[in-house]
Amino acid sequence: RAHRVRLQVENYVDHIRNLSEERESLTAEYERENEQLRLDMQQLRIHQEAQLKEVEEMLEQEGLGEITHSSPSEQIAYLLVERATLLEKLEAAERKLDTQSLTGSLREV
Repeated sequence: RAHRVRLQVENYVDHIRNLSEERESLTAEYERENEQLRLDMQQLRIHQEAQLKEVEEMLEQEGLGEITHSSPSEQIAYLLVERATLLEKLEAAERKLDTQSLTGSLREV
């Protein structure tokens, strides 16, 4: 009977040892994954900062420094409004030229 109890205790100790080893293995794996995720996140931040800097430089070069610190959606909205305004001005100028060329043609007749 004592032999059977000793075997049960040894089996239990082995089981606990195996569980501890599994836990250590999982912990090490999670630590590696966390470190990789930290590195990935750092790379994403660096990439995002480079993109923001590039956009800021382009806006500065084009005289649009006042919107460099706005959100991307605000920047796009501003540029769309500017585009619409310029298109309207262009159409008005084209109409004016057409009118001038028409009245000039009539004068020649």
